[in-house]
Amino acid sequence: MPPNPSISTTNVAKKILNSLRHTIEEDDRSGADGEWVAVLGFSQGARLAASLLFQEQNGGSGMVGVYGRVNFRFAVLLAGRGPMIPLDMDAMASVSSAVLSLPTIHIHGLQDPGLEHHRELLERYCNRETASLIEWEGNHRVPIKMKDARVVVEEILKIAQKTGCLVPPTIQGGGTSNCGALLLDR
Repeated sequence: MPPNPSISTTNVAKKILNSLRHTIEEDDRSGADGEWVAVLGFSQGARLAASLLFQEQNGGSGMVGVYGRVNFRFAVLLAGRGPMIPLDMDAMASVSSAVLSLPTIHIHGLQDPGLEHHRELLERYCNRETASLIEWEGNHRVPIKMKDARVVVEEILKIAQKTGCLVPPTIQGGGTSNCGALLLDR
């Protein structure tokens, strides 16, 4: 679908960020606490998740000023495609490269009709040194079989530990830190 020229990119970005702020406020009202350190998205939500992480990499997600607990350190991108969405046009003007260097986990179903587009997000817009790839025998959906889901969970835990938002069980008495993550769906 071609972009609608009557809708400004700036207004769309503001609506997206306001929606995320509302989600964080609701989470706070329900008693949750801790930092927001990761973002997870499926399909178009993965595109937005990559965009939020890219914004964080290049000066902040647009939510840090209001919510100091937002510090995205990695993203889980399930069946996502590029390009990323510019959420802050002023910040984007000073960016010399549209490559996401913060860690990303890409999950691709090998039977997904959009697989070539998902691979393009990985290859063209993400740094291969900080990106990991999980492929599974599925189509355009989230892996739910234990054998597939286990691989995804293990990779998320590995990256969470590597980025400092998961405390290894052998340190400080075990357990995990009180971290939050955003789930973005299409």
